[in-house]
Amino acid sequence: VSSITDVGTGTYTVNFTTAMQDANYSVTGVAQRNQTNNDGNNVAIKSSAAYDSILATSVKVQNTDSAGVRADPLVLCISIFR
Repeated sequence: VSSITDVGTGTYTVNFTTAMQDANYSVTGVAQRNQTNNDGNNVAIKSSAAYDSILATSVKVQNTDSAGVRADPLVLCISIFR
């Protein structure tokens, strides 16, 4: 990973130092929930504009709370497997 870009509330682009062969890789994530309201978190590949969410050079991920509203978690962990 060369960098992680915060592109908006709960949305991040993970940029790769070396590009993948293609966009056929797996992305998983987990986020620490907000302790003030005990709300859950859901980490997923960014769903809108899916054509540019998974690229050989980067992946966009998004965290939402249990109501589906984008939210910045306290901790966000992403794993990428090829």
